[in-house]
Amino acid sequence: MNDFLHRLKENDRVLLVGDTRQHEAVEAGRP
Repeated sequence: MNDFLHRLKENDRVLLVGDTRQHEAVEAGRP
């Protein structure tokens, strides 16, 4: 169970980082 939670946290971090990069790209693409 602990391993599952640990992997979930790792995935959450990756999703958050990917989401931030997407938002930055969208902001940079605006005129």
